[in-house]
Amino acid sequence: MRHRGLPRSVDEGIQTMEKGQLVLQKVYTVSKKHDAPRLWLQHIVCETAGFQPGADLFVRIDEDNKQIVVQNQTFEEQDNIHAVSVSSRVNRISGAPRPLVDTCGAKYSSILCIQEKIEINVYRHGDYSQVVVRPLRFRLFESETFEPPADERIRLLTVCSGAGISASLFVDSKYYTAVQEV
Repeated sequence: MRHRGLPRSVDEGIQTMEKGQLVLQKVYTVSKKHDAPRLWLQHIVCETAGFQPGADLFVRIDEDNKQIVVQNQTFEEQDNIHAVSVSSRVNRISGAPRPLVDTCGAKYSSILCIQEKIEINVYRHGDYSQVVVRPLRFRLFESETFEPPADERIRLLTVCSGAGISASLFVDSKYYTAVQEV
């Protein structure tokens, strides 16, 4: 069952959703339940995605892209897909039920590792909601804001430099470039 305006495949859907309809992005730590990784989508994630208590969700484990996709519409592909229900917890102050998703199993262990950080992205397109869960990706060595200098000399960082006399002697030798002094 395909609705008008929805993507034809999971990959196309992920690309379409990631292009501009990101509604929420959170970082959580994976917990365990019955010694298996636990996928726990809290109230804020479920409410942002528009999940209602008692509704069925469809979960696809995409090992090629190292991500888990949870959505409220069926997938056209049938491999690595299972269904879960949205449960709820009653809010103590208002008394209203708030949705949450709690599922666990060894099936998630190829993507999720216990006590590791994951990023949860919520995408919406009308009634169609998609939650993409993937390991947190650190890009420590990619510089997106600074261009590295074309200077190939040895970079010098001096700690406890005082007046900086020794650093200036290194720089005067033309073999070093002073980067920082503390």
